[in-house]
Amino acid sequence: MHDMVAGFKNNNIIERTPCSVKPNVFGLTNMCNFTEENYGLHWFCGKPRNPKLKCQDWKFTKGHRTDHLSKTERHIARVHKHMLLQKSPTITITGGTDYVPSPDLPCYKRPIKETWLEESPVGFYYKGKWHQRGCKNTFIPSKISYETCLRDQYLFLIGDSNIRSWFDHIMRKGDMVIPKNGNGRRWFSLRKAVREDLNFTLLWAVHELPFYTGEDSPREMIKSVAWYIDRIPNMKKVTVVLHNMMHFARTTPSEFREHIRDVKFAIGRLFKRIPGARVFVKGPHSATFVGLLKPLDFIRKIHEQLFYEELIEFHNKITYLNEWDLTACIENVNVHPSPSTVGDMIDMFMSYLCEA
Repeated sequence: MHDMVAGFKNNNIIERTPCSVKPNVFGLTNMCNFTEENYGLHWFCGKPRNPKLKCQDWKFTKGHRTDHLSKTERHIARVHKHMLLQKSPTITITGGTDYVPSPDLPCYKRPIKETWLEESPVGFYYKGKWHQRGCKNTFIPSKISYETCLRDQYLFLIGDSNIRSWFDHIMRKGDMVIPKNGNGRRWFSLRKAVREDLNFTLLWAVHELPFYTGEDSPREMIKSVAWYIDRIPNMKKVTVVLHNMMHFARTTPSEFREHIRDVKFAIGRLFKRIPGARVFVKGPHSATFVGLLKPLDFIRKIHEQLFYEELIEFHNKITYLNEWDLTACIENVNVHPSPSTVGDMIDMFMSYLCEA
């Protein structure tokens, strides 16, 4: 739905060409095959027209917000996506004035496999608080509980800006700062924060292409999820949270499957090195602003199914976090949910991670 560009540079000669996960998708015939450079995952860019530039002169990438839809397709995506009911329905609510409580089973004791099998809705909001139907959230989001849970942890968040907001939230809760002379040079740079007194390390990194940065990004700054997982040090308490959503909603399901499969093999290698490692998949969340042309409600069903199929052998070791019901019921609008919603998401995650 959206293209990216590759920037080629040799001395003072610069040229940009379209890129995609499939060759010839924009009608180009001469392509540079950068699949090997994209860690074995498909990536093709048009060859520069200037004879003084070669494929090996690829220096940076950039994502575009422009789409390739026709005027009619764009109209359908924008106008019919948020159709108003012609007549407001009458809703009659019966029953008691209280809510159905969560079961007594703490989430951290819940069989992990159940998180892949629960039916919607997996929870509900009552008086501003998110309640999970499958287990009881015993985690209290205080400074002490964060410090107790994250002591000796190596927590790696990998994905896009919607998991970077988790990094920012946890960093604030843990009284952590990024060194001024350290990471964070660009918004998509690897980020790392440390609490030495807790022996706690927190990291965030972006996934591989297609990753739409919106600005020129040096190609060496975009690495694959598997690349990062393979380089996690051998430690006793390692936790990884994966979030692949909005960027991959712009490409084909078959290509998304290849990326998840690549991650699966890396997770298998991680479990062999560190049998006690914890892995979480943060599922898609709802976003409904009018300018969003992607049919997320349809795409997320495909993504959930692909996660389910490709990771089925690890369903008893990987926890699936259903974020769709949480954001659909509050009618979340923006791609980046509000800080309070992010806090609710992280509280759900912590309820599975932390014994409390």
